[in-house]
Amino acid sequence: MAILLSIGCSKKDIFLQLFFENEVLFVTGYMVAALAVQLSCQVIKSVSAIGEIQLAAGSFALVGAAGTMLTALVTVASLIKIFRKSPKELLTVQ
Repeated sequence: MAILLSIGCSKKDIFLQLFFENEVLFVTGYMVAALAVQLSCQVIKSVSAIGEIQLAAGSFALVGAAGTMLTALVTVASLIKIFRKSPKELLTVQ
């Protein structure tokens, strides 16, 4: 990040880059987890007397939105200390 700051990338651009990288990881994990839950519901339904089991679309969207907000919050929190320093301070070995 120090190199990006020293060559003139804005803090906003660095934040967006990191946010999108984190968001890709979140969405990938979220989709895998949702698929696993859906498959688990099918297995539970087939081996038990429980009726229809499925994910509610509203819950799926709400959890996805909450995860996206959490991703943004964590990205901001991880950058606060870095953005307070100059690129020279970040590149200096202590």
